[in-house]
Amino acid sequence: SHTRSRQRAWRAPVICDKDSPAAVALLGTNIESVACEPCQPNTHRPDGGECIPMVLPCKPGQHGVPELVVGHWHSWPSNFSQELRTIGGAGAAAAASRGWRLDAGGAFAFVRGTAPASGDGEALLHLHVDVHDTATVRFSCEVTPAEAWGRDALVWVDNVLPMVLVAETLHDHPGQLLISVPLAAGRRKLSWVWQYREGSASESAGFRVLNVSVEHAMGAGAARCERCTEGTEVSVDGTSCRKCAAGTATSPSEDGGAFAEEGCQPCPPGSFAPAAGSQSCLMCGHGLWSERGSSSCTSAPVVEKSDLAPEPLTFNVTALVAAWRYSLGDAAFGRGVLEVAGQQYIIGLLEAVPEPGQEGGELSHVWELHGDSREGLPGIGERACDNVDVGNTVSMPSDPQRLGSRIVAVEAVSLPGLRGVRVQYEGEEPCPGMSGKRGASLFFRCDATVDYMYAMPPVAARDERGIYHLEGLRFVASAPFAALVATSLPPGTCADDAALAWPTPLACPPCRKVDWAEQPGECGADGMREVTFVLVGPCLGGPDRPAARREACGGSVGAATEAEIEGMLKVVVVVAMIIGLALIIYAAYLHRKYHARYAGAGNAALRYGR
Repeated sequence: SHTRSRQRAWRAPVICDKDSPAAVALLGTNIESVACEPCQPNTHRPDGGECIPMVLPCKPGQHGVPELVVGHWHSWPSNFSQELRTIGGAGAAAAASRGWRLDAGGAFAFVRGTAPASGDGEALLHLHVDVHDTATVRFSCEVTPAEAWGRDALVWVDNVLPMVLVAETLHDHPGQLLISVPLAAGRRKLSWVWQYREGSASESAGFRVLNVSVEHAMGAGAARCERCTEGTEVSVDGTSCRKCAAGTATSPSEDGGAFAEEGCQPCPPGSFAPAAGSQSCLMCGHGLWSERGSSSCTSAPVVEKSDLAPEPLTFNVTALVAAWRYSLGDAAFGRGVLEVAGQQYIIGLLEAVPEPGQEGGELSHVWELHGDSREGLPGIGERACDNVDVGNTVSMPSDPQRLGSRIVAVEAVSLPGLRGVRVQYEGEEPCPGMSGKRGASLFFRCDATVDYMYAMPPVAARDERGIYHLEGLRFVASAPFAALVATSLPPGTCADDAALAWPTPLACPPCRKVDWAEQPGECGADGMREVTFVLVGPCLGGPDRPAARREACGGSVGAATEAEIEGMLKVVVVVAMIIGLALIIYAAYLHRKYHARYAGAGNAALRYGR
């Protein structure tokens, strides 16, 4: 019935004789039945009690959009409060008459009148609200006189005038304004302000607030259902969308469709989602792998390179990583600066590290330091990406350059006379003169001339500034094998990538039998020469070098020896004997077959006189 009982009671504290006959008669004993105040929009009374937020049954993949709506003012809505500021010492009664009040019919909240005779002041109506997403507050109001809007009648957000405010005149309600103000997520205080200025307005002047709505207000009832966007899913309480956690996405593949109904899905093995809010999972590059639900890829323990040989070249990545970390110490984990030919880097080989001095910020496997980020170190030389033209001046960018936002590949390299493992990174900085981006790479070159495969690698030295210097680490562009390495790079590689190379025997694959090639020696006076074996590519370990042998000078490399020739002749003789014996047996078979046939035919002819 939406009614409730009402009975009079003495206001506390009781300061009169409530037991006197007059007092008893005044209080009365009747219990009245009065109508309940209507619930505000988006709330209801399911059991006749207090008004509670409405919950909409949304479809899978959709969430109810909470919206706080104040549509009537029979009593002060939740989270509203009033404040009165007077200047000049106005009396309490005079000040109270200037505060915000409720319309008797519940249509609006209002404030009106001029300032007290003794001074100016402000009447404020506050709404405290928590919004969990970017939102907009909208309210309709009436201001008398109209020119008082923006002068005497104001709206504040967190005690200041909002930077953006849109005011529209409602054509179907002359004299009313519809005000829209954007709100950032978080706890917000909205204030409707009427400024009293003595003599600035008549007694009939005033400010009315008719209705208020705030989207995405926490604890409010749902107004409508809305589908979550890519990279988000419905929150546990069903009132908002939340970002997919790292390692999950709304599409499991780079070109797949959205899983709006199922929400965020773990990335399949071999793929990853690097950050929260990912729309799709990215495939791991060559030589990389990941488990289900991974936020990054890690290197495989071993990478291989196939060639024409029956067995591929095998490179031990685990040993390479261990050697790099041993040589650089803290610098291998991004906790030190590494200098190469005057240029400085912070490198996390397989683990992305935060921007220098910005813990918890963006991550990268390779940071190239410039200007101020080098902590006052001398100039870094003329590299294409160091100089940025600004008008007619040249300035040095001070922010670290993010050259390794993710690992693209850990791949084996096998070129004539050059082998090793290359870690390729994809960056975020624009490449000069190209549409792509700058990246970085670290090429671990097989150095079979240094034999510390089973000993400790060299340790990087630190100078007086604390900068690390690793022996042998250099730019690929300055190495004699630069042109050869360039042939193995994918098309579109930025020419200004930070490409580094470090020689180490731990980047050498185990030797195979096919890696040993015959090399004939000089022909001797006896017509014989010695054939030895040399490696066709750098490698270490594996099968021992084949024993040298002697052969006749007339043969080419790999010609048969006398014993081999004798063996081949024996085989030919045996095969010839077998073929001859087979022919003899076949001839005897034919003779016997046709002799019996024709002999029998002649005897028959004689008997019948033919």
